Amino acid sequence: MPSWTAVFLLFPACLFGQQVSDWQSLSRLQPGDQVKVSLKSGAKVKGEFRSWSADGVTVGSGNASRLDVIRLDRYRKGGRAKRVVIASLIGAAGGGALGAGVGGCTPVGFGPCFSRAQTGAVGAGAGFVLGAIIGAVIPGHKTEVIFALH
Repeated sequence: MPSWTAVFLLFPACLFGQQVSDWQSLSRLQPGDQVKVSLKSGAKVKGEFRSWSADGVTVGSGNASRLDVIRLDRYRKGGRAKRVVIASLIGAAGGGALGAGVGGCTPVGFGPCFSRAQTGAVGAGAGFVLGAIIGAVIPGHKTEVIFALH
């Protein structure tokens, strides 16, 4: 029977593999990756990753000493289509529920009479379009921490 203490102590190490506090974790970067380097001075340098060595890192046309770097993040590509789909589905569900809730006819009502299904369908369509627009304009900055001092 395995020792549960050993399992709980070793499990987090298995999940994360290489620690981000290890300078060698920069080996995961490829030339051309978009990165952001945070320096001890408080300055942030954004640009294209060029190379790294035991002494520092080159981003864009500048170099940063390893001793000055406190964090390095890589920007991940993509994500806009996923945001549009999710926002569209949320908009359609909300619009459909709202439309079905306000629809229906009453005996003393005035104007045209639409069923709950009709107003729900119109609300879902309008919510879908509005959600797609909102999902497309929301900025998405997915980042992955490559190196960070703890």
